[in-house]
Amino acid sequence: MVERREQLGKLVVLLALVALLGYRWATGALVFYIHPRYTWLVAGALALLLAMALAADRRHSPHHSDRPSLPYWLLALPALLALLPPTPLGAGAKKALDLGSATVTLRGGQVALEPLERNLLDWTLLITERGPQAVAGQPAKVVGFVYPSGGADEFTLARFLVTCCTADARGVGLLVRYAGASALEANQWVEVEGEMATHGDQAVLIAQRLQLIDQPPNPYLYP
Repeated sequence: MVERREQLGKLVVLLALVALLGYRWATGALVFYIHPRYTWLVAGALALLLAMALAADRRHSPHHSDRPSLPYWLLALPALLALLPPTPLGAGAKKALDLGSATVTLRGGQVALEPLERNLLDWTLLITERGPQAVAGQPAKVVGFVYPSGGADEFTLARFLVTCCTADARGVGLLVRYAGASALEANQWVEVEGEMATHGDQAVLIAQRLQLIDQPPNPYLYP
């Protein structure tokens, strides 16, 4: 009886993991955790967990009854954590924020040619490769979240880059001059239109129009 209860507990834990992971996949929430190119691994993980659940449901023979059950119960922790609503990284994350920094990995020069088509990473790469003066005077239309920078009329427009998963995420940002910056809340997503300029050795976007927007379905960028 005790062994049967153990097997039932293992089955419940494994099936819960399968259900929660499958739900995250079906709702598109996996992009809050991993790079989209790795979502195929989730299919393999689901198959493996399902196989483990089926194996746990089988009655073990006596010479298998001494197998340790601890590894199965360790799986209960991620199952419980998966119940928490997925929250993307934002201004409160303890991550480095690069302002046009050379530490951003270049993508072989794959940058949108038209200024108004460039995202925050494209601008960061151009500034890193060619310098702030090279982009001065160009029009820009960029989406990101508000990262307070301390100035009354400025803030940093930021997004996070994900290479594999959010554990390796790094932030990139662009300084924005905007008269109403002090009224903006941290983490608020905005779309900023304006013109690129320079301030000392730093690029700055002079905002001509700012619109509050909802968080994009996929809030991350990928180098």
